[in-house]
Amino acid sequence: MPKTLVVETNAGNLQVQAPSFVAVQITPDFINRLKELRDLPDYYGLTEVRCEVDLKTERIERDTLVLPEMVVTSGQFWFTGELRNIENECVRSHSISTIDWNYVVQRLNAPDDDDLMVVAGTDEDAAHLRQTYLDKLANDELV
Repeated sequence: MPKTLVVETNAGNLQVQAPSFVAVQITPDFINRLKELRDLPDYYGLTEVRCEVDLKTERIERDTLVLPEMVVTSGQFWFTGELRNIENECVRSHSISTIDWNYVVQRLNAPDDDDLMVVAGTDEDAAHLRQTYLDKLANDELV
């Protein structure tokens, strides 16, 4: 079973209700694509590259996340999306460093009891986010 990367978002800083996390399946294709995208900014002199990505989020009242993207620079990546019914509100995840690529690949592929890699501001936030994600998954509340 592939691992799932669950990343906390900036929802607490927004003035509207927004998903508190985004989740993406970590497959070999995802890792290979991330590595390819990570190399492009340096090669072409870009600050970042973006690609569409299949993100899962919690259900939020009256709205959905649209235009989900993975944003990749030569040193980090994160996820973004817009709220369909709210103009000028962008949901953004925490960024994940890719400076030490071997460490990133090792962490993405490391075995876990629940096949989750959770990224949040603090260890306490990560524990809470892990439980929130598992609860939403069990209750079929992901979109």
